Amino acid sequence: MTDQSNEVKPEPGVPDHGAVATCSLWFPADRIYLPPAKAFLGALAPALGFSHHEISDLETALEEAFINIIEHGYGGGPGEPLSITFTIAPTELTITFHEKGIPFDPGKLAQCPQPSMDTGCFPPGLGLSRIQSAVDHMEFVHLGRAGKELRLVKLRHPASGDSLAAPIETASPNSAKADGALLKPLPYVVRALASEEAAQISRLAWRSYGLTHADFVYQPERLAGMIREGRLTSFGAVTSSGEVVGHVALEVSPSSPAVVLLGLGFIHPQYRRSGVFRAINERTVAEAGQLGVMGAYLYATAGHPYSQKVALNFGFTPCCIMLGSRAPDTDFRDLIGPLNQRESVITHYLALKPQKRYVSIPSRHEAMIRRIYDWIGLPVAAKSEEPVACPLPETFLKTSFDKAFNLLVIQVMSICAEAELHLRSASRKAFQKKVDIIYVLLNLEDADLNDTVEFLESQGFFFAGIQPHGIMNKDALVMQYLNLENFNWDKIKVASPVGQELFDYIKDEKKRLHGE
Repeated sequence: MTDQSNEVKPEPGVPDHGAVATCSLWFPADRIYLPPAKAFLGALAPALGFSHHEISDLETALEEAFINIIEHGYGGGPGEPLSITFTIAPTELTITFHEKGIPFDPGKLAQCPQPSMDTGCFPPGLGLSRIQSAVDHMEFVHLGRAGKELRLVKLRHPASGDSLAAPIETASPNSAKADGALLKPLPYVVRALASEEAAQISRLAWRSYGLTHADFVYQPERLAGMIREGRLTSFGAVTSSGEVVGHVALEVSPSSPAVVLLGLGFIHPQYRRSGVFRAINERTVAEAGQLGVMGAYLYATAGHPYSQKVALNFGFTPCCIMLGSRAPDTDFRDLIGPLNQRESVITHYLALKPQKRYVSIPSRHEAMIRRIYDWIGLPVAAKSEEPVACPLPETFLKTSFDKAFNLLVIQVMSICAEAELHLRSASRKAFQKKVDIIYVLLNLEDADLNDTVEFLESQGFFFAGIQPHGIMNKDALVMQYLNLENFNWDKIKVASPVGQELFDYIKDEKKRLHGE
């Protein structure tokens, strides 16, 4: 399949060098499509004035890149997508390969003595050195959930002394071994990971979820920056060869500094059920206890019970079930495969410093909310009713939209006479934009919430649970709205009796309000 255009719009950060035309080819990642790809290049290159020697170089580069992506990026798996785009400019031809194979770190090319697909570490040479010698510029670009690109530039009749930026050394994994091959786990140690190991975290995410997790997880440079800046503390199980085979991150909540989040849990398929994941979580939970925070959250997937069981084993308790909070293309790979609907998350909480909570519990959900507080070991008392002055709209209500997951979060710090007006306005805008999921977090430590909960339920929202210290260190009641068709409740797997009780309550509330 091809697509042609006479107007080329370069991607952000990528110079177009006067591009005048572009053409794209799409193939399944299979060697049988290499000859037609080379044939297209062989017909295009002479028309652009390249010599026989230059055409031979271009064909070599295309062939090596094509095979590297199939064998190393995708591990030889059939049917995965691959596109090749030819961008023609007066001074150069750019060939861009776009694929969604396993991430790796180009910076490790000259840093290791032996190649390894597992660590993403490669010596100079193999197929990539042939590509570098055949073109004038080579560059890898990570695109997050969208995969990555290999960009090759060949100058057209370059003037003496002209050149593009110095070539960037890079490489592709050199082992075509399938991820699912069961090998005996190697000895490992659990330690904090350095920013230089960020690419290995991206690779573990790919092994666990493909390219269906959060966008930033597949951008090693962003992960490395978060680690360097202290926004993310990563712990990993590392073998003697330096391979990271398991990972859990610790992050201070951006909306509530009193709690920390445990997340980004990834495990190499060969190390499942080996005790690795438990060992990493032990280290991470112990670290959380040393930070002096009030509590810790662990967001466990509802698509399978395994991460929930990990949370339960460390004393975490379900407190909220946020339906459809992840993209519909979530893929658990060889664990259970794709879910084929938006994935849900069961929020678990661990009280590290239990303190009595003074809250205003809405009467409709009082029994369930008190049960949740009892489950997580937090005593509660009624907050005295005090009049609350209504602040400016931008200070009492905050919205944040996640474009990748098409969901909106509305945080309401103060309830006042204008609350319904602002909530109605924010919700209407979300409905118009066809947002799939809306979560509203209400400050339980504010005034009476009965009228606000009744209003939200009249608009289609229903109960999700509570989050201690969920809004600027204040406890939050979570209400949710699903703008989805054919949501399959049977795909939610709950691993604990209290979690099942909460899930049944949420399901009954949805049925009460919507008759479903």
